[in-house]
Amino acid sequence: MFTVIIRVTQSVGIEEPFASADKERTAPNPHKQQQFAAVKRLQQQGLSQREIARRLKMNRRTVKKYIEAQSCPMPRSRVKRARLIDGYQSYIIKRVKEGYGNAIAILSELQQQGFLGRYGTVSRFVAEVKAASLHPTSAPKPKKPWSPSRVAWLLVKSDAELTDDEKNALLHIKAVDSTVQVAHTLGQRFLKMIRQADSEALFPWLQDVSESSIPALKNFAKGIKADLNAVTNALKLPWSQGQTEGQVNRLKLIKRQMYGRANFDLLRKRVIGSPMSPPCGIKKPADADFRSTQFPPEP
Repeated sequence: MFTVIIRVTQSVGIEEPFASADKERTAPNPHKQQQFAAVKRLQQQGLSQREIARRLKMNRRTVKKYIEAQSCPMPRSRVKRARLIDGYQSYIIKRVKEGYGNAIAILSELQQQGFLGRYGTVSRFVAEVKAASLHPTSAPKPKKPWSPSRVAWLLVKSDAELTDDEKNALLHIKAVDSTVQVAHTLGQRFLKMIRQADSEALFPWLQDVSESSIPALKNFAKGIKADLNAVTNALKLPWSQGQTEGQVNRLKLIKRQMYGRANFDLLRKRVIGSPMSPPCGIKKPADADFRSTQFPPEP
């Protein structure tokens, strides 16, 4: 369809020249060049055409043509054949642009001018012209605009995690709005504080957020202040709630594997009978004992 549109639009603007009857030579295919070199190499080794065709999995006629040729045969471009309707394209396009798109009536007018083709030929070309008028050009696909969620990810990512397009977008956004610059600075400071467990940087960060004009960060800081002891301990102490969350996740996984069709007794046996992965340095149970640990016998 894209080729049809190009042909029609070219006919509207500039008259499309007929293809030359001469066959133009083009560059050889790299794959064919490799095949030609392999055929010549096996021929020099004294192999027959049948054996060369068998080894290279080629047609014997192609092998014979390569043996007889002095160089790799050059492919020839296809010749575009002239159609009966080629001489009447400009008239059909003119009639369609004038709002007269009845293919039967256009065929009658063309026959009066000496056209010898059939209705199907005219009907197909009229349909092509109408389609090209609806889609005159293939406009480039517009870029997807940056949504607030995508921009938010740019503010919390490190420079090493950003692609070139994301870096350019972030620079452009920061240049347009100074508030984004402030949000990016505060976001990077917060992430650095969390990763380095720097509890002393928490209060200066909260103070800077309160002095900023970003409501979202102010609400976030307000939530931190409401639970300030827990947040401070999370930055100071080495303990984590990851073990508890992991056990809850394991319980939910086992429960969902049963599709809610078992009672609490079976769920209890599944949880107790399927321990978590052993810590480092402890060997896993043998395959023979695995089934018994997963499904303990009924009492």
